[in-house]
Amino acid sequence: MNFLAHLLLSGENRAVQAGNLFGDEIKGRDYSYLPREVARGVTLHRFIDNHTDTSGLNLELKKALYPYFHTMRVKQPDIYFDHFLSRHWAKFSEISLEHYAEDAYTELRPYVEFFSFEI
Repeated sequence: MNFLAHLLLSGENRAVQAGNLFGDEIKGRDYSYLPREVARGVTLHRFIDNHTDTSGLNLELKKALYPYFHTMRVKQPDIYFDHFLSRHWAKFSEISLEHYAEDAYTELRPYVEFFSFEI
């Protein structure tokens, strides 16, 4: 759910961005059918998710947000991270958020064929 954070943490390689952005769509650990850089992105996605899911700060955040978002308890920190990132985007990138998002949407479209959905 934290699409913006996954994109930003991917660097500028579009194939890595695609794998990191759409990593939840890949089931299992066999990435042999994916291009190498897309597979690197999936691995990065899983590393980021594992790190945030086991981080003490993230667990504290989940506890703090639970009274407000208990029906979405698993994903609320991810949504919060993207909200925070979008509100403070200028601190993380010199490119406007609107331009960054439009560019990512256009440039990542060809990679959709590797995943189980359409945009």
